[in-house]
Amino acid sequence: MREETMSEILVPTGRIVKVTPEEWKRIKENDAFAEQDLKEKLERAAKGLPY
Repeated sequence: MREETMSEILVPTGRIVKVTPEEWKRIKENDAFAEQDLKEKLERAAKGLPY
């Protein structure tokens, strides 16, 4: 069995946002709440705020 690892997304400020396999699974299933959570997390990271 393959080990699931966290994905990393680099935002324009140079910060790295980590996304868990569970978050990606919810996004792929078209979970609107998961998509909104990720969007908010990326926006906060891009502004230099804690996420």
